[in-house]
Amino acid sequence: MENEILIIILSITTLFIVLLLLKRLFGLKFCVLCVSVSLTWLTFLCLYWLGKFPYPILLAVLMGQSSLGIYYLLEKRLKEKYHFFRLPFLLTAIVFIFWLLQTIDLIDNWKLILFLLILWLITILLFVFRENKKIGEIFKQVIACCRDW
Repeated sequence: MENEILIIILSITTLFIVLLLLKRLFGLKFCVLCVSVSLTWLTFLCLYWLGKFPYPILLAVLMGQSSLGIYYLLEKRLKEKYHFFRLPFLLTAIVFIFWLLQTIDLIDNWKLILFLLILWLITILLFVFRENKKIGEIFKQVIACCRDW
């Protein structure tokens, strides 16, 4: 597995340098590191699906980094009130990664899907009724959870 980690590190580094040059040449706006990591795991995910890369844990680490990167991008670009959706977003990303790695079958794990749907539904309802005094307090606490520590 040491060789595979080295290949992944070299892939990310090579993509980082190439994408940095392309970004500079064409004046593009994107996170070079995020795209380098994402392209690497997308490539190795395809190899994994083809049976050519037997280390899903390496993919899971990279995919987790991308899901957290998307989380931070959304957090930075969305109004603070939408930060209320952090928990269902991250949990959904985790399940999606496991599904992509064929670790879970979503049909067989209907309880997991049901839980996520209920969580999204509750979160959306709390968001919609956030002007209610009691719900508003919960809303403010959830929003402040990552900001006020």
